[in-house]
Amino acid sequence: MKRWEFLLGKFAGLVMTLTVNTAAMAAGLYIALWKRNARAWQSSDIYILAAVVPDPAELALIVALALLFSCFTTPFLAILFTAGVVPWRGLLG
Repeated sequence: MKRWEFLLGKFAGLVMTLTVNTAAMAAGLYIALWKRNARAWQSSDIYILAAVVPDPAELALIVALALLFSCFTTPFLAILFTAGVVPWRGLLG
């Protein structure tokens, strides 16, 4: 197996894992909202969905940065570097 095949497979697997986890968390949020309020889907719920679910390109960018940093440093430093580079929308307003 060539190195680029390994990295591409790792990238694709991580993006798919993040996508499935994000979808599961969004479904859990809507189930909790439904149980709490006992209401049907409303048109304003699309704004909650837009706030909770990031763009797939954003997930791919975060995974690409994490893979880049993991190629030349330790896992802990790769986490710190990725968290330092990614602009966290929503934390700063």
